[in-house]
Parts: sequence; structure tokens; C-alpha cells
Amino acid sequence: MFSAEATSPQSCTNLIQLLQFQVERQPDALAYRFLLDGDVDGLLMQWTYHELNSQVQTIASRLQAVGAEKECILLLYPSGLEFIAAFMGCLCAGAIAVPVYPHRALSRLGAIVQDSHARFVLTTSPFLKFAQGLKHQAPELSEVLWIATDDCATEPISDCRQPDIKGETLAFLQYTSGSTGQPKGVMVSHANVLHNQLLMERAFGANRSSHIIGWLPLYHDMGLIGNVLQTLYVGASCTLMSPIAFQQRPTRWLEAISRFHGTISGGPNFAFDLCTKTKSPDQHLDLGSWKVAFNGSEPIRKETLEQFATVFAPFGFRAESLCPCYGLAEATLFVSGVEGSSPPTYRTILAEALERGQAIEASENQPAATRTHVSCGRSQPEQKVLIVNPETLLLCPDRIVGEIWICGQSVGQGYWGQPEESARVFRSRLASASETAFLRTGDLGYMDNGELFLTGRLKDVIIIRGRNLYPQDIEFAAQQAHPTIRPGCCAAFSLQGESEEKLAVAAEVTTYEDKESLKVVVNAIRRAVAEEHGIQTHTVVLLRQKSIPKTSSGKIRRDTCRRSFLEGNLEIVFLSELTASGDSMLPGSITTASGESDALLRSSMEEQVARIWTEVLGLERVGTQDDFFALGGDSLRLTQMAARIQEKLGIEIPPRLLFTASTVAKLAELIEKLVEEKRAKGGGADPVQRITRLERMLVLLPEEESNGPAKAAEK
Repeated sequence: MFSAEATSPQSCTNLIQLLQFQVERQPDALAYRFLLDGDVDGLLMQWTYHELNSQVQTIASRLQAVGAEKECILLLYPSGLEFIAAFMGCLCAGAIAVPVYPHRALSRLGAIVQDSHARFVLTTSPFLKFAQGLKHQAPELSEVLWIATDDCATEPISDCRQPDIKGETLAFLQYTSGSTGQPKGVMVSHANVLHNQLLMERAFGANRSSHIIGWLPLYHDMGLIGNVLQTLYVGASCTLMSPIAFQQRPTRWLEAISRFHGTISGGPNFAFDLCTKTKSPDQHLDLGSWKVAFNGSEPIRKETLEQFATVFAPFGFRAESLCPCYGLAEATLFVSGVEGSSPPTYRTILAEALERGQAIEASENQPAATRTHVSCGRSQPEQKVLIVNPETLLLCPDRIVGEIWICGQSVGQGYWGQPEESARVFRSRLASASETAFLRTGDLGYMDNGELFLTGRLKDVIIIRGRNLYPQDIEFAAQQAHPTIRPGCCAAFSLQGESEEKLAVAAEVTTYEDKESLKVVVNAIRRAVAEEHGIQTHTVVLLRQKSIPKTSSGKIRRDTCRRSFLEGNLEIVFLSELTASGDSMLPGSITTASGESDALLRSSMEEQVARIWTEVLGLERVGTQDDFFALGGDSLRLTQMAARIQEKLGIEIPPRLLFTASTVAKLAELIEKLVEEKRAKGGGADPVQRITRLERMLVLLPEEESNGPAKAAEK
């Protein structure tokens, strides 16, 4: 064991020293617990600080034995304690951890391998076996050494050597982009992480008696830094579950807080919204211990906060526990947050003034259109947050909208291997010739009496359910969906829904005379986007050739396309919008969400499957040949459907299989086969086999990408 040589977390200079400090201070205290099924009374794994350190040392020794010191190492894991040990093991070996999303199509990882020059991949034995057959999807994956960390304990291991780690030493790369754009890995040092942990400790009031509850993905900063590393920093305990377990039944999150007396927990705005909508009336909860309910990663809505506080007040939840906050991967994670001693504050702004960049408050009885913004609190004294005019680079006065700029020790070192982009984003300076370098966030907001309010984004990132979705990735999936779609002529943008943003895709098509053929194109787009990104395409707009807005250099003008659609100025040949009632939202629109197949339900199993579909999709009816994704299915609804099938029919289906059995008829046939197999085997599997199946489900399901109490949640 390394010597901590530290007297407090604040005196630690790197994360390994921090781990050793906690191990020496409280070796037998609970560090992390993971609920394997997401249920508080189900199977679980848990480690003390001493047990965690043993796992870390074993992995670090293995990495040093294969020469991985100072190398980038991909971490390819489902949510679980294995990821935590692998992450810390990389740091202990003197390597650079690269957490990545365990996508079922490994081709997405190839670009990150190539960009990071990684020579090693750490994963689990089940995923390693699965990955062997998919390496052909990305040649880069055949050139790296794959190591299953759950096998390391069976190998002879030499003592781990203590590497030379300083504060400026890189701890990990946080990749922020998708498959079609160039990957961007934010370089995060040990000092960046420790400083950000200090900011969160002060903002949330965390200490050794805190118990953090989390379901967020561990390969992104909100789950890794906000839950896992904050636990380590203050020496607290933490209970985790899979994001899929949460999405199957959102109240599992609240049950964990109630059962284990959670004090700090949070997620994106959509998570609070889901809990409000899915709470069971007869549920027995005690949320009185929940002191900090942080909400970030996507636009935070006043309605969501107020409804959540109202619905769960009878269960002991206090409105002053709500903590809206802001952050991003480029600033490690946390930037600002509302103190937990008072309820959130709001500003109701005149919409017309906001369009001019002014945050003018509306009077109570004013009939004009308004926008309500939620305060994201104040920045800590150790860092500086400014609002800057993105064109003139001059400071904006209070209540004037500009770009958010940040300066402080939490700001990352730049983008890996991209010096020019790093200089532009991480080392910008004010027009006043200031010597201080700032991070340009690309986010828009204004200050009012020291409080930060977000209004939107300069960049084109679409945020839906806590995910940062890059429009070029969605457009690429859409244009590959059908040969009728013109390459380079798609635009993805968000539309404002009642409770969350919704995805819209506009695409030029080469033929548009046959209505039925255009329906096929629409369904192909929805299915492609759902399979590749796990989200629902609410609106599909098919356009005439050479009509989509572009710049003079040929780039898609997404904001112009969105505005033209809302104003009715696009040359639309076919419009499809998903509505539960089947009513169109705009003249000439059609709906594909009402189950248009006329095929009769032929069997009892088809009837049961159809009932589950109508519940999950919110429809009145479905037909045997209706396609789940054409009706608006996405990865969230897919996991909910798998959970309903298991609950009502007693059959456990890995959600990935539902991509191939995507009609009522095919799914009913699949379930009938599984029922027969189960009967032939004489019942269910033992707990170990069940865990293996669950792990494969977590790994293979298309997941969500998220980033920080400013970024979001995994699926």
C-alpha cells in the first residue's frame, strides 16, 4: 500500500494519495454499494475502502506489468464497482484513464482509440467475449491489448510501484463528441479533479456522514465526478444502480434514497420529471434525509421543480433541498449551484426582450409572451464566471445575455491532440487585453445580482433527457436510413415540448409523389435514429430538393431551418409528428403514432404484447405489423417495455433483441419461444447466471451520453 502522507483531502496532491488517505483513515468503512437489479431488496455488491484499494492495487500491478504506465487506457464497462476499481487502477499505475460508452457497435470506439492512441482496453469477461466477434467493425480495436479486470485476481501479480504523479499530471480524458465528428477528449488533471471536488464539497455540504445515491452513467462526468469521486473526496459512502434500472422503474431511485437514507443525489431535469409522472400512489417512501437534490445537465424547468416538490412533500421531501446547478466537462464538472438552505429562485423574462439579448422581467399582469429561467446559483470565490459578448469579447452588464466564460483551477488542460481548438476554447481573452485566460463554454446566459441564469447555447448541441446530442451525428444516421434522402441535406434540431425538448429531423428527398413511399422513409429515419442514438424522433419533415437552408459554403443552417419550420416557411412535401391522440399539430401533418396496421391480433400472446405497447407508447391501439420505432419507440421506452414484459409475462428479454423483434407479431413469437425454452429447462436460472445476463443487457443496450451537472444521464 502507498503511503498517504496527507492530513486531509485538501492536502492531497493527486487522487491516489486521496485514496490512500481514506484507506488509512477508515479502512473498514463502506465506500461503494451497487444494486445489481436496481432493487433495494435485491442482489448487491459492496466494498469497504480497504477492499476497494485491494482491487485497485491488483489492477495497477497488472497494468504496470504490461508496460501501460503513461499510456491511455480505454475503460469499457457497464455501470458497477468494476468500473471504479479500473478507473482508480489506471491512475495508480500512472496511466491515463479513458472512460468510454460500451456501445453495442464497436465502430464508435475506433475513432477514440485512434485519437487517444490507446494501446490497452480494460473491460469485464462477459463483454470481452462479446467484443471478440465485433472487432472487425473497427480495425483499431484489433491492435490494442484487451484485459478483463475480473480475471486479474487469478494471475500472479507483483507489487505495484508508486508512480510519480503531480497535480498537473493527466488523470483521464473525458470524450465529449460522437461518431461522425472528430472526437474531442478533454484533458483533466489530478489538480483539476481535486479542485472541483472542493467546490462541490462546499456547495453541497458533503462530509464523511453523507450518503450519496446515484444511477448516472459512470463513463461521464456527472456520474464519475459528481457521485463516485465526491464520495472518495469527503470519505462518504455511496449506493449506485444502473441507469437502465432507473429508467425501467424511476422510483427505484427514490426507494434507494429512502432505504439507505441518502443525503445527496441528483440528475438531469428529465429524471425529476419521470419520477413525478410515474410515482405509485401507494408508495411508502421517506425522503426526509435528502438534503441536496442537484438538478443539472439540461434546461432546468420551474414546472418540474415545483411539481416534484409538491408531489413528494408528503414523503418528507423539502423544496429547499432542490439544487439547480450548472457545469460542463471542459470545467471538469461543477461550475455553480444553488445553496441547499433555500428553495430555487426564478426570473420571468419578456420573450421579445430576450430575443434582443435583454433579460427584462415581466410584470405580474403583463399579457406579453414570457420565458421563465431558473437560477443556477453562484460561483465559488476560487473561480471566476463572466458573461461576455461572443462577438466583441467585451463584458456584459447584469441582465444582458452573452456567452459564459470561466476561469479557475477546475478548467481542463484543453482537448487531447488539438492545440488550435484548445487555444480557441480554453485560452480565450477579453478584448480589454486581459492576461487572464478563460474557457469559452459555448453556453448563453446572464447574471442577475451574482446569480447565473442560462438561456440557451451558441453551439448546436441538442439536449434531450440529459443527453448532449450532436446534430451531425443524428443527421448522419438519418441520411443513411433510406436511399431517397439526399446526402448532406439533413438538419436535426430541437422543438419545445410541454415538459422537455423533442427531436426534429428535416431531410430533402429525391422523390415525393407517392405518400405511402414517403411514410416508409419517415419510418426508416425514426428507426435509424432510435437504433443509433436511442432517442425518439418526434417530428420528421421531408423537403423538396435544394430547399433546406444552407450557408454560402454549403453548411446546414440548423437554427434557420428550425425557425423556418415553426414559421411555416419550409418547402414541405410530407410531415409526420407523433401524437398520442392522433391529432395533427400543423395543417397537412400526419401521425404515425396511432397504430395504423389493420392486421388483426391473432393470438393471446399478441394481445398481451399489444397491451404492453399501448401502455408504454401511450397509444389507443396497435396492429400486429406496427413497428415499435415507427410508433415513436426509443431506448427509454424499450427498457420500460422489457421491464413490463418481465413483470407481466415473467420473461426476461435483453432489450437488444427487441431491435430485431420490433413488431407485435415478431415479439409475440419470440416470447412464445422463450416461454417454451423456460418450461423445457424447468424454471429460472441461478443468481450468478442472472447477474451475467443483466450485465450483458447493460452493456449491449444503446445508451445515453451525458455530461455533468451540466450534462446528463445514461441509458
